[in-house]
Amino acid sequence: MVNYIVNLINEAAEDLPLKIQNEATEMGRLTQPAALAIKAKTLLLAASPLFNGNTDYANFKDWDGEPYFPQEYSSNKWKLAADACEEAINIATEAGHRLYNFGEESLTKLPDELMQSMNVRQAVTERFNSELIWGCGKSHTRDLQCHCQPRLAAYQIEKEYTCRGMYAPTLDIAEMFYSSNGVPIEEDKEWIDSNDYSERYQVATATEENKYFVKEGYQTAKLNLNREPRFYGTLGFDGSSWYGHGKNDPDDMYYLEAKKGQVSGQSSLALYSITGYYAKKLIYYKNIISETSEVIEEYPFPIVRLADLYLMYAEALNEATENGEFVPAAVYTNIDIVRKRSGLEGVVDSWKKYSTNKPSTKEGMREIIRKERQIELALEGVRYHDLRRWKLARSTYNNTFIRGWSIDQENTEDYYVIRNIAQKKYSQKDYLWPVKYDDIIRNPKLKQNPGW
Repeated sequence: MVNYIVNLINEAAEDLPLKIQNEATEMGRLTQPAALAIKAKTLLLAASPLFNGNTDYANFKDWDGEPYFPQEYSSNKWKLAADACEEAINIATEAGHRLYNFGEESLTKLPDELMQSMNVRQAVTERFNSELIWGCGKSHTRDLQCHCQPRLAAYQIEKEYTCRGMYAPTLDIAEMFYSSNGVPIEEDKEWIDSNDYSERYQVATATEENKYFVKEGYQTAKLNLNREPRFYGTLGFDGSSWYGHGKNDPDDMYYLEAKKGQVSGQSSLALYSITGYYAKKLIYYKNIISETSEVIEEYPFPIVRLADLYLMYAEALNEATENGEFVPAAVYTNIDIVRKRSGLEGVVDSWKKYSTNKPSTKEGMREIIRKERQIELALEGVRYHDLRRWKLARSTYNNTFIRGWSIDQENTEDYYVIRNIAQKKYSQKDYLWPVKYDDIIRNPKLKQNPGW
């Protein structure tokens, strides 16, 4: 099946344009870079643990007795995926795709750290920007943005169906991002030595040093301070800045106030964030919801963007390496180019200064690459499917809790108490979705997936 899909894409790609010439009417149509990117994703999925030598499905066989899942692991599948990623990156570069740069594409000058936080946000929401290789239709991103948009001013309380603020990233997602040093907070020597990690849920006061991301003098959890720019470009939270929305002066921005009774907090039965975090990354910064009008600019939601391809290539190269103590230089190069866009040092230097020697081995780089993908592509519908193909979904989700702040509290001390919102369940059968019963009736050669 994989070969069939790949051959179809190869055949189609020959007749697709390198890039869209008539941008006014045809943007969004398939191109060679889009087709080859989907081919690379297909081969990466086929090489991943879910489908590459997964003995969990040894007894899942077709009517001829052949296993649906290859039972022998093949490192060559990673090599094929790496070659496909390299091909897709080369053709995308030839077509003019490059990592999004807010300063260059918007001609706006901002402080470096604020600029770096806008890079990852606008790589998603800037319509047909240079990084987008393929995105799906824009018709539903207005509703998506309304579901994500918190109230930023008092008059927006009356616009609750436009400023719903319901799309709520979890506390686990907030903890996932790096420190300002570019390493996981649980590994950062400075965070550990200063007790900032062990005391990350305690309250601290934001200083002038934090002013572009957190309101100066505002009390918030230590967890929300001294984090990497992508944290602030992706998430909003109590006390955080909100660049745009009609305020484009970095010294005069909106700031979220998300406790109960405050403008961004709980004010109705359902239209608020149940965790205390907001999906800033999915909202276009030029949207304006005023007292008299609403301007919400739609965008095609990304299916694949160039940063995704760089990280896919790094993963495939690392996994294709036979010697676990040797990491090809190109692995570092492809992950570092994504980190640099967000103002972070390279992997080797960051871990050498602030953590351990993890980047020197294949296993260590596997952890880093997986974390980097989850951070860079957060809220884009990628993390869950990555966890599935890595066979980590069950250990990540089953019997764990969705956690957030106590958003029904009015004062700071009570608000910053963690609460368990719901318990998640994930069993082995959930790795594969059920085949529709009607399809099985129509085609007797189909078999239902295990557990369904």
